[in-house]
Amino acid sequence: MNKALYTILCILISFSGFSQLTNQWVDYNKSYYKFKVVADGVYRIDYATLQNAAQFAGLPLNSINRKDFQIFGRGQELYIHVEGAGPNSSPMVAGDYIEFYAEKNTGWLDASYYSYPEWHANPNVSLFTDTATYYLTWNNATPNRRLAPLANMNFTGKTTADYFMFESRVDQLSQPSNGRYVLSATTALYEPEFTEGQGWTGPTFTSSTHTVTIPTSNAYAAGPTAIATASVIGNNLQNHIVVVNVAGAGSTLNLSGIEVGKLNYAVTPANLGSPTTNFTFTAQQGSNDRNTVAFAAIEYPHTLSLGSASQMNMRIADAGIGDTAYLNFTNFDDQGEIVWLYDLSNNRRIAVGGTGASHEVLVPNAGGDKQCFLFNEGQIISITALASVGLNNDGKFTDYSSMANDMAYLIVFNKKLRTSLAGIDYVEEYIAYRKSPNGGNHDVIGADIDELYDQFAFGIRKNPMAIRGFAEYALTWPTKPQNLFLLGKGVSFNKSRSTYGYYTRVLVPTYGWPSSDVLLTAGLDGTLFSPAIPTGRLAANSGEDVAEYLNKIIEFDRNQVEYQPDLDMDQLIELEEWKKQILHFAGGNGTEHTTFKGYLGSYEVLIEDSLFGGRIHQFNKNSSAPIQITASDSIRDLINGGVSIMTFFGHASGSGFDQNIDEPGVYQNTNGKYPLLIANSCLVGDIYQPTYTSNSETWIIHPRGTIAFLATVDFGEAPALHTYTREFYRNLGQKMYGQSIGAAVQQTIRDVELH
Repeated sequence: MNKALYTILCILISFSGFSQLTNQWVDYNKSYYKFKVVADGVYRIDYATLQNAAQFAGLPLNSINRKDFQIFGRGQELYIHVEGAGPNSSPMVAGDYIEFYAEKNTGWLDASYYSYPEWHANPNVSLFTDTATYYLTWNNATPNRRLAPLANMNFTGKTTADYFMFESRVDQLSQPSNGRYVLSATTALYEPEFTEGQGWTGPTFTSSTHTVTIPTSNAYAAGPTAIATASVIGNNLQNHIVVVNVAGAGSTLNLSGIEVGKLNYAVTPANLGSPTTNFTFTAQQGSNDRNTVAFAAIEYPHTLSLGSASQMNMRIADAGIGDTAYLNFTNFDDQGEIVWLYDLSNNRRIAVGGTGASHEVLVPNAGGDKQCFLFNEGQIISITALASVGLNNDGKFTDYSSMANDMAYLIVFNKKLRTSLAGIDYVEEYIAYRKSPNGGNHDVIGADIDELYDQFAFGIRKNPMAIRGFAEYALTWPTKPQNLFLLGKGVSFNKSRSTYGYYTRVLVPTYGWPSSDVLLTAGLDGTLFSPAIPTGRLAANSGEDVAEYLNKIIEFDRNQVEYQPDLDMDQLIELEEWKKQILHFAGGNGTEHTTFKGYLGSYEVLIEDSLFGGRIHQFNKNSSAPIQITASDSIRDLINGGVSIMTFFGHASGSGFDQNIDEPGVYQNTNGKYPLLIANSCLVGDIYQPTYTSNSETWIIHPRGTIAFLATVDFGEAPALHTYTREFYRNLGQKMYGQSIGAAVQQTIRDVELH
């Protein structure tokens, strides 16, 4: 991607592929009760937990037979074991339970964000959270999935296998790797999509050796070849040379720029260390050669001595003779509990014999290796609470397609914003206003982000698939939605995952880094980089923030009435005059200041066209100081009287411009005379930071600030910003005069794609 197009994509939009619809697993006629899973293992839902769900979450326990229960995870039905003394066609009673194997969240869904799956350096680690969500439901129409019970204890005359295959893995996730970038002078400009190497990884190493220590105890030296794997990311633009060594194997890895290198080595088991083996990575190109390791792993033949483990994953081969593999484990700690082996590949729950440290099991052949999990019942994790999905405590997902949705106005919100000090639900007030005649008579569909996580992102919190999947579903309706409004603060994933305080600040997620709400729907419905639905965001942190903006919207809309029969022409012109007033601010120094003035002059020609009929008031920076205070009486008087657009071209940071026009509180522009502010400056639109309030957030939420704010979230290049703004002016003032700002943004990105 060239720099110009890249930077234009970064303008996104502080005005603020999955192969199938992500809610296809949902049956809107069924009820679902959810629970969290944070580690791989065997789980149980006992009768007491089901009773609590019946009492407090509406689960109709007494009308559900044992055979009818189902559990879903990642959109798929799990194989489960339902324990009960009574008939399978009777309800659960005290002592009964549901048992199953479940896994924590990984990067399995994140892979759909990358153009090529191999760009995801470590698919075992989620970009957003390790916590998975599973769903309990029931079905009496068709047979449900059950683990097949096996209890063959005929061990007489059996010859034990010598080993099983075991993967020992170390995932490194101490820092984010931000993916591809280009250099503008010495400034790195990152691509906002999920690009090669973007994700969580280990510390950066340059001219030193980075060592990952892998536990490799009890290797079976006479067993088959071990396989060592790793993922290395070249983390800057130069060529990289990394010498890799592990247990007598290795290679010299050559990477070009930002590139992921996936490594795979055959290792002799006798060369593995005990209790550990070192994986070493040595950079050869000096202090500028920046590299990082995402994971390292060794799958090796493991003896049947289990080192006092009380649970273990293993891959078991078919027996060479007979129809079952016999394994006689030693040094397994059963903790005085019953021991089981789950054949996860073939959905079997197999009884294990023996006591103390010695345990025997027969595993039927299945035409290939079987992924298995050995555990004692003391390691089973209890699910202690079930929560109803949806909004009405009936376990029903909302069927958004059944709502009035003619050219729908989608509003995605976080329920935290529904509370306020005044006790008023301003989210509901906002939705009601947009449904009203004064608010546009829209078919508004309000969607709680927590339900969207469950329905469209398989329960993965903070994952933007919740919004993307919802939008993709809405785009299949007979008339496509016309607006997508995100109501709540977002935080970039490369900050939110690693710090709990930042994680909780994510009220409505965004996409990628530098973060972009446009990319939540870009690529859907035949689009490329433009949003499939015009998109905006209010980065609200509280119900009070929603109230402030709603009051501005109501006042602003009152000022948009085009015909008032009780006014004569002179009165109408005077009333509407503020809408034609536009402020241009040229910043920078020297020749760049001259360039910026030229850019603004070209917009003046477009917006003073006969359709918009704008009147430009230009203010030029005339000081070499980094920040010039420009809140002169003339600017203050113009803003107090009302202006429709304020456009900056110059330098900025997240907190302001190089022409400082002061805080919005110094102005008196009441009665809905709130402008659109276009900031052609770096960083000023970054509303996705967890530690400070950006200038754009300040101006949007303040009662006398702006009605909309269009700005870069990262660094930008002047020529690209100019191209975007010129086309935006052309659309707003000419080709799309009278249409919404969001629609003009959408069309502008489409137009820029053609350049």
